[in-house]
Amino acid sequence: MKRAKAIAPARGFTLVELLVVLGIITFLASVTVVAVWPFMEGRALQSGASTVQALIYQARSYAIANRCNAVLYFNASEYQMVLFRNPDDLLWSLSNPSQPSRRADRPEFLPKGVKFYTANGCVVTNTNQPPNGICNALVFGRTGSLETVAKNLDPGPNDWPGGMGNVIIRLQDPAAQTTKAVEVMFTSGFPKIYDE
Repeated sequence: MKRAKAIAPARGFTLVELLVVLGIITFLASVTVVAVWPFMEGRALQSGASTVQALIYQARSYAIANRCNAVLYFNASEYQMVLFRNPDDLLWSLSNPSQPSRRADRPEFLPKGVKFYTANGCVVTNTNQPPNGICNALVFGRTGSLETVAKNLDPGPNDWPGGMGNVIIRLQDPAAQTTKAVEVMFTSGFPKIYDE
């Protein structure tokens, strides 16, 4: 007669072992989140500053390639930036909001939680003067240099004509209470990002 093989008892994990492993995983996850969180807070602000910098490069390149005055318009209330082929297209689009825009490219928006820092309604400020003017557009000339910074692109008491020096666009993350600045060199039109 054949002998029946002895059946080995089923091996597994006890409830206590499973709870210990879950506790270790939970502890490691919480330590990781605490360690990574400071790096994540500044990412939106850095992304916004990089977007502004890229659009400045794009406007500068557009002006050089097409031998025209390209305009980068900042809409502080909607957190967007729009590139226009020339000052006339921007003025037409602002005065005819119900008509299709004459922009050169689609609008770009700041990341969620990031906004333009404005002083008296001014997105762009001059490094040589206190931020008390009102200006929301950068005009790049045919050589890529910065031509003017203005609200209406018509010379007026609140507009800063060409020859003014470098300009700064400030971005802020109110939740993290941090600010970054994008400075545009007047003579070259090149932007650089720095922390404030």
